[in-house]
Amino acid sequence: MIRPAPGRFSLCRRTRWIVPVLMLSLGVACRRAAPGDSAPPAVLEVSPEPIVVRAGQPNDVTIRGTGFDATANTVTVGSVILTAVVSSRGGTVIALSLPDRVPSGGGAAPMLWSPGRYALTVSNGRGSSAPVMVTIQEPR
Repeated sequence: MIRPAPGRFSLCRRTRWIVPVLMLSLGVACRRAAPGDSAPPAVLEVSPEPIVVRAGQPNDVTIRGTGFDATANTVTVGSVILTAVVSSRGGTVIALSLPDRVPSGGGAAPMLWSPGRYALTVSNGRGSSAPVMVTIQEPR
């Protein structure tokens, strides 16, 4: 759905008669948003917490929340960006494999995660979630 820029008006909402007739004659219709349709994603839980990273093994992570797109989410954890991530259960669960390495700058080979706390966000066409801090640990 195309949204007006902030401060601009929506033709479908501001005009009652002229624009709908014009849009109808052009074959365009206004679509009403379903409840919660335009709410940005929200991350409610990430598991496991902490995430234990082992070299050579992907790490299965489950993100629970709301407002996830069925097929077009971008999950960011620190400097790792995963695109086209799918969700299930009506846009409330994302299951993914977090790589064991993070990109390095200057053409260097990817390196293992450094233990610490990293911001995780989920973004899609509705916007971006507030960052949730996750802990990355090395195996013991």
